[in-house]
Amino acid sequence: MQSKLLLKLLFQLASFLNYYSVLYIAILFFIFKKSVFASEIFLIISLASIFTHGFSANLRNIYLGSRKLIDIKKITSIRLIIAAVSFVISNTLVIYFFNDKFLLINSIFILLVFANWIQELIIARLEKTEIFSIIHFINQLFFYVFSTIFIYFDLRLFLIFLILFYIGANILMFRKIFIESLINIKFLKKIMFKKLNLDIGFLSTILKTFVNFYWRFIIIFFIGKESASFLFIGFMLGSFFGTLFDISYGSYFLKKVKNKNLFINSIFIIYLFIILAFLYFVKQYSNYNEEQFQILVKTTFYSIIGSYFMVTALRARQQLYELISYRRICYKMDIYIQIMNLVFIPLIYYLNKDYLAISYLLSSTFFYLMYKAFDLNVINKL
Repeated sequence: MQSKLLLKLLFQLASFLNYYSVLYIAILFFIFKKSVFASEIFLIISLASIFTHGFSANLRNIYLGSRKLIDIKKITSIRLIIAAVSFVISNTLVIYFFNDKFLLINSIFILLVFANWIQELIIARLEKTEIFSIIHFINQLFFYVFSTIFIYFDLRLFLIFLILFYIGANILMFRKIFIESLINIKFLKKIMFKKLNLDIGFLSTILKTFVNFYWRFIIIFFIGKESASFLFIGFMLGSFFGTLFDISYGSYFLKKVKNKNLFINSIFIIYLFIILAFLYFVKQYSNYNEEQFQILVKTTFYSIIGSYFMVTALRARQQLYELISYRRICYKMDIYIQIMNLVFIPLIYYLNKDYLAISYLLSSTFFYLMYKAFDLNVINKL
């Protein structure tokens, strides 16, 4: 029993390391006072996410929640095609928006986002079949350790080689799946659009990733890259609790927990201590001025409150989503919420740009009120 629990935790950690690798690099650049470059990476992540997680339709969680094994080769083939086309589009946009001297390393970051997106289903497949790859896990740890060293010493060329080595090693480890997926591409004409699942759920997912990119782009447009980096880190730190619940398989594990409120509150308290430790580390070693640090603290504090509202709302959404008759309504509500999110940033900026720190809190509160009101309406009808 304990060995199975340990195995599940290791798979969760492997998925976590896979998803957050580029974000980790952005955080490191911010800590070591490369705030402008950190803002660019945040924008790159959200841009690439439109083509990756926007096209995922939550497939990983659906796969893990089902009793069936999907054909990984077909899905990987589709993602390889999407990644190839989207890589060209993303780089074209990067050339248009960013400084040319960062073009190579920005392109490498985009490549890493796409590589991780393709790999997430392979990790899910391993989790489903309970086959843990210790070599892959070591490769992940190797990447995190050496990326820290290279960014600390500002060795960007070494960082590029490290990312290419990391991606190449993963392809080599799972070469059988990749080779079969490449061979399978010629048979994709019949299944391409079927597997993409172009329905209201797809529209909801891709709109969410677009709004995430829009938020970061318009904040940079309004206040510049350096100031934006403090908001981005604050949003990320504060919203991490809600994001982890949303993108991980948290809702699945909650079903097995008897006292869900106690479990969530305990994790939330641990999470608070981690955030406080991180802020202390930034204060001690990053040498940002007091005004910049206060922006980071305020944004983080408000976003943490918003994160708690977000997790509560996501729990309510999960319960509604599991009722098939309400699933389509959930997607519609998600779309309405994201459309409203498009308005938040310009509205807040023109009221007072200092209020941008509460953006995530307002968005989360709106999300919470929408689902809470709908949830109460459903309960009254039952």
